[in-house]
Amino acid sequence: MVSEHTVTAIGQDGLVRQFRYRCKVVDKLYDVMDPTSTRRHWELEVLGEHEPAATFRSTAVEIDRNSAVSIEIFADSDEYRQLGLPEALMRELALRSGRQISSSSNREAAHLLRGEYRTPDADKVWRRLNRSGEATYHANVDRYVLLPIEAAPDKEVLDSGADAA
Repeated sequence: MVSEHTVTAIGQDGLVRQFRYRCKVVDKLYDVMDPTSTRRHWELEVLGEHEPAATFRSTAVEIDRNSAVSIEIFADSDEYRQLGLPEALMRELALRSGRQISSSSNREAAHLLRGEYRTPDADKVWRRLNRSGEATYHANVDRYVLLPIEAAPDKEVLDSGADAA
């Protein structure tokens, strides 16, 4: 299933900006070494104003019916830096998936997904969410957890439990 939406982000400069993004919900193989590892993915990609546009995307992978792990925050240029997009898209992942979103962990014993890790840039995003009171940090598993977000009336949860396209 693919749909388009808008998200509001507040940049480091304090300006509020609207961005269009595409949300793709797909069930796909997570681990090529494990043929039973099909998991639901929510892929959010910001749509640029010009083509070819710079890419900014965020992806979460389902752990169970209640939780998902953020596995990607990616920008291929500096165009989207300091605009508040990582935090805004993290909130959108929670709203669109209907799941509690957590960071990847760098503690191998705490991994929920094979090969997960949190990059230094992703750690900066999660630290900002923690400082703003939007996420908690669990040192015993080296994992941040986004606090629950209530969906606004216009925020459709894009997971009916049915198969994704």
